[in-house]
Amino acid sequence: MADKKTWEYDGATLFLDMDDVNTIERYENAFSMMQERFGEQEETATTAGKLRIYCEAIRFLFDTIFGSGTASALLGDTLNIGKCEEAYDSFLTFVQAQTEERTQRHAQMVRKYTPNRAIRRSADKAEKK
Repeated sequence: MADKKTWEYDGATLFLDMDDVNTIERYENAFSMMQERFGEQEETATTAGKLRIYCEAIRFLFDTIFGSGTASALLGDTLNIGKCEEAYDSFLTFVQAQTEERTQRHAQMVRKYTPNRAIRRSADKAEKK
C-alpha cells in the first residue's frame, strides 16, 4: 500500500479517505443501499442465485463507493465468488485499518486533554479546604 488512504488490489489503485465525513457518508449509504437492493432477494434464491446476488452486491458496493466501472476493473466481467470475496475482504481490511487508526488518534487526543480522575479529585479536595 502506498499510503493508508490508498487501496491497491490486483493492479488497481483506489483512494478512499475514511477521515473525510463525506466519504464516510458515501460508504455508509452504499452499504444501506446494498442491503435494500439485495437483502430481500437472497432469502428466496437457490444456492447459485444467492451466490450471484452476493457477487452482484459486492460489485454494486465498489461501483457506488468508487464510481461506475470500478467493479469491472477490480473483478473483470465474471461473477466469481472467490474473486469477489477476496476483493471484498481486502477492501474491508483496508477500511478497518483506517478506522482503527482514526479511533486510536481520537482516544489519544482525549487522554491528552482530559485530566486524570485522581488529579481532578485531589484538586477538588484542595479547593474545599
